[in-house]
Amino acid sequence: MEAAIQSGDGYEGSDEYVPINADAYEIDPAMRKATLDGPGRAQIHVLEWGAQNKKFTARVSEPTTLAVRLFNYPAWRVEVNGRTISAETHETTGVMVVTMGTGENEVQISFSRTSDRITGELISGLALLLVTAIMLRKRHTQVH
Repeated sequence: MEAAIQSGDGYEGSDEYVPINADAYEIDPAMRKATLDGPGRAQIHVLEWGAQNKKFTARVSEPTTLAVRLFNYPAWRVEVNGRTISAETHETTGVMVVTMGTGENEVQISFSRTSDRITGELISGLALLLVTAIMLRKRHTQVH
């Protein structure tokens, strides 16, 4: 798994982690991190490609879309030229599709915290506090 991630190929996880209606087997294994998915021409330069942050520039000849080798989960926040946009989803593969205008575009994609994750962390923290309090109380009553 580590070798697949280090090579840039990525990790092929279980189907249960693939977005609804997406087919991971339809993704071309040789797909670049970002590639032209619409009309025109594009020069794409990847500046950063980490687990939670991706950044690249794309000089495009006309308004178009780029496919990004990344499933379009709700937690991804996408900015094009400093403006937050809603990325689309390729209907067959589930990969992210980003719309951009003519010229030089700077794309920043970052993984954000969603309300369900914040709620889950809060519940887990409260459960940990409760279990700790129960254990301390039980220990205190056994000593006395």
